[in-house]
Amino acid sequence: PQPWRALQAAAAASLEPGGGGDGGAAFGEFAETLVKEAVFLLADALGRLADVHTRQEEMPASVRRGDKAASLPAPPPASAADKEKEAAWAALSGKERQAREARLEQCRRTAKGFLQLARSSLAALLFLTDEAGVCSAFASHPSRASKLAAMLVEFLRKLCDVKAREGLRVDQPDKLGWHPKKMLSDTAQ
Repeated sequence: PQPWRALQAAAAASLEPGGGGDGGAAFGEFAETLVKEAVFLLADALGRLADVHTRQEEMPASVRRGDKAASLPAPPPASAADKEKEAAWAALSGKERQAREARLEQCRRTAKGFLQLARSSLAALLFLTDEAGVCSAFASHPSRASKLAAMLVEFLRKLCDVKAREGLRVDQPDKLGWHPKKMLSDTAQ
């Protein structure tokens, strides 16, 4: 936290009249880059979650959750779709089932990593913008402000849209570090 406090203080000083800064232009560019990076990481994390969702939908629930009892006979499926998934899964060779499970695990690891990066980037933004003067540098230039607003609105739309959210539903979201309500709250700050 101490290096971030120093950056926050330096940014605030550069924005003050007579603070030796350039009126915040350099910091404004830094702020724009930081927001672009955060939005990119957040969007990429959502894409990785959608990959996990797609992979999970290919498998019966007992397999995609990683149940240890997946090798045992599953309880009777509840719906026709569940029955179809169970039958399709049973029809695959053992090698193909293993390959699909491995792809799902790879997607989970990748999604978890991108979510960690996105949360860290968002935390850095929230920390820096805690200071009112620094926060204004993020939107002090009209063209920068409109670009940043458009990027954030698009990301918020992805988090709030009912159809888009359906594609982000994953089994055991805590294991991936996926907390959509907190991410929405943090992004909206």
